[in-house]
Amino acid sequence: MENPIKISSSTSRRGQYFARVARQCDLQSQHKQMTFELTGTAAQCFGAAKAGQFIQIACRDLRDARSLMPLLRRPFSIAAVHPDKKNHEHILVEIIYRLLGPGTGWLAHRNTGEEINLLGPLGNGFTLAKRPQGQALLIGGGVGLPPLFFLAQQLAQMDRMEIVGFAGARSRDQFAGTLSLDHYQAQQPLKPQMIMEQFTRSSTGCIIATDDGSCGFRGSIVDALDNYLNQQTILEDVQVFACGPDAMLKAIVELSQSRNLPCQICMEAYMACGIGLCQSCVVQVRNESGRTKTSDIGPYYKLACSNGPVFDAKTVIWE
Repeated sequence: MENPIKISSSTSRRGQYFARVARQCDLQSQHKQMTFELTGTAAQCFGAAKAGQFIQIACRDLRDARSLMPLLRRPFSIAAVHPDKKNHEHILVEIIYRLLGPGTGWLAHRNTGEEINLLGPLGNGFTLAKRPQGQALLIGGGVGLPPLFFLAQQLAQMDRMEIVGFAGARSRDQFAGTLSLDHYQAQQPLKPQMIMEQFTRSSTGCIIATDDGSCGFRGSIVDALDNYLNQQTILEDVQVFACGPDAMLKAIVELSQSRNLPCQICMEAYMACGIGLCQSCVVQVRNESGRTKTSDIGPYYKLACSNGPVFDAKTVIWE
């Protein structure tokens, strides 16, 4: 099991760094996985990263004054952090992304040894108890899976919780992860199995669901979770962690609340700056008194980039 890097109080919590691409590989249907390496202060900074945090990558060559597009950085969740056991000033960080436009198109053409510029780690991650117990259910849909891979890694290091991953997609070839189905027991779709490589690294069994029934449970990942919970005799000390599209998160929150299960959600939002300046990623929330509005200033908002992207589910207001 990997040992987390120790970070001193004098080390910056975040920063702008140049990272060197270590490798890239293709995943399912237009998804790619990039691993990049950081050294020195950057390595120490990312050694303290929490699952749910993200980075902002400049998807152009900042050293080339003629390279101006895409102008804005692109946000990517941290999917894994791999410290070097022999050198605490060297670290490998993984992201998983889907090819959607010129920014990710540029990123997909970075070769081993080339540099990228990033800001991070940004935002606030999942809140974990110092001595967690019980069962952790990690539910991800679409590109919401990567922060849960990282969460499984960190929970496994604590070694006190049973972890179950849930991965949803429209069809078998749409998962933002690597499926290994050689020993998959298709007749037991709600049994956690070692079928997704990114979860398997932390010995986390996974339940998969596809809308078209091409693999795993036939239906949404929300339906899979509901059916799984119906099969459990005891729901004490069960915690839910989720990341994915808003519609999925809303349904997960409602299901968790109906069963009185604590739930944290990692919100997906387009972030132009990632550090709270542009105000483009607002999330409507309840204030500390539980009301939806403050005295005379209208709705109460927080920012996904700086206050989140992880929120306690009971504080979020869904329109």
